[in-house]
Amino acid sequence: MASSKKRSSEEAENPNKPVSVLSLISENHATRHRPEHTLVGAYTSKAVAVEAAGVVEADGYGTFEDALDKMLEDDHIDNRQNPPDDGCLIQIGSKETGEGNFVRLEIKKMPLQDASSVALHLSKRLCRSPGDISTSSSDDDDDEE
Repeated sequence: MASSKKRSSEEAENPNKPVSVLSLISENHATRHRPEHTLVGAYTSKAVAVEAAGVVEADGYGTFEDALDKMLEDDHIDNRQNPPDDGCLIQIGSKETGEGNFVRLEIKKMPLQDASSVALHLSKRLCRSPGDISTSSSDDDDDEE
């Protein structure tokens, strides 16, 4: 009970505290021509995101943890012991080996936006004077002369 009150007061002090976002990128040349990107989730800390990474489904391989346990080759990257703020956390396969198929879990540190920060951003955009906004039609008029 006390920890949730402490967490609420910390969030009130810093509502834009960074979160760690996990996204899954998979490329399978047999079925798709472009990599597929999927947002996995936003986590309160890098440590929580890293802990969750092992149980994310690795697009046909089972979970990342299961896939890494079954790997016979060193055709993978596992940065969970020393995770970056932004970049590859886990990858199975690569463009350079086999058929070039891979599944990668990326981590990115981002600010969590609350309603007040979004409203402030919108009000700044809406309150600009018309003279602050250049239009392409005025540029076109100059070209015709």
